[in-house]
Amino acid sequence: CFDCTIICFAEVATLEEDTARELSVGELLERANRDRTPDLDEPTLIGGDIAVKSLADRNADPCTSRGCLWLKWTDGKVYIPYYIANHYSSRERSIIVRGLESFSAVSCIRFRPYREGDREWLSIESRNG
Repeated sequence: CFDCTIICFAEVATLEEDTARELSVGELLERANRDRTPDLDEPTLIGGDIAVKSLADRNADPCTSRGCLWLKWTDGKVYIPYYIANHYSSRERSIIVRGLESFSAVSCIRFRPYREGDREWLSIESRNG
């Protein structure tokens, strides 16, 4: 069928284009989750990778609804604690940490491991995505 041939050629061209350039993290996340159906008990995702417990929780923090930012320290840096779930292998953890560290090269953001007493932190975990 002629229409099928056109579609197949378009898919091959798109695949070749994608492999010719490095995909962004956002593009990789989108591809990984494209055909996935979330479980009923999973939190809602915003932007494909930010989990919120329910729609009502989106603006439960008044600071979030006003657009507050992480506090900047006197050295001009923003330190954000993170916790990586234990189900990742050491290789996967290393890749995640390298990704977090890549922000330091282009911003004032500095990620650091979670410490007891931290009130806010990023929780990095896999949930079938």
